Amino acid sequence: AGAACIFFPTLHSLLTKKFSVKTAFFVAMGTWLGSQSHFSILLLPPILFVLSVLFRSKTVFLCFLSSCFGLLVGIIPTIFYDYKHNWEIYHGLVSFLTDKNDSGGPFLSRLLHTFLISLENIEKFILFSLSTFQMYVIGLCIIAAVIILSKQNHQNRKVLIVCFLWIGLVAYLYAFYRGLTTPEYYFIVQFPAILLMIATIFSNMPKKRLAFLFICWAASITTWFTQD
Repeated sequence: AGAACIFFPTLHSLLTKKFSVKTAFFVAMGTWLGSQSHFSILLLPPILFVLSVLFRSKTVFLCFLSSCFGLLVGIIPTIFYDYKHNWEIYHGLVSFLTDKNDSGGPFLSRLLHTFLISLENIEKFILFSLSTFQMYVIGLCIIAAVIILSKQNHQNRKVLIVCFLWIGLVAYLYAFYRGLTTPEYYFIVQFPAILLMIATIFSNMPKKRLAFLFICWAASITTWFTQD
């Protein structure tokens, strides 16, 4: 919920070039909600900053500031708690950021792993469990669809670029995690962008082609449920 409250208002402000009190409220509230549930919300303010720089958007930068405010409000109780417990959380965070024990492998290996998880998340929104080869094929098809739609419609291009950047930046930042593996539920912050990207692709498909894909999708689900 927190990621959705940040992603959709930010995208709306980028497309309309308008920033309102309502946008600030939702972005700040989304960050605050996320800060109460999981540390992965810490990735989102930096992502908003990168988007504001890439698109040279003042409205997205204001979303970044709103997100920082929500994060500050969210971590104030944690700071008081940490102060009373000899800064245990702070020292743990410093140790995490400075630890050079690459138990998860070299950086490029971790980066490949996080991008594969992202690709799997996209695939799971369309079909159920597939082989690695099928997952690669679907990924290439999605990339091809994004390129085609980007050339056809300027509005689609900006939406799809933001979705791809959001998904890719999350995967890139998680590659700095040096643990054995990055838990898949950390990537839930990608879901709003994945959902919108797939919806944009499907909404721009011809009806006959979409009907054919629906039949294939239904067949794959039936096959999955009938497996022993």
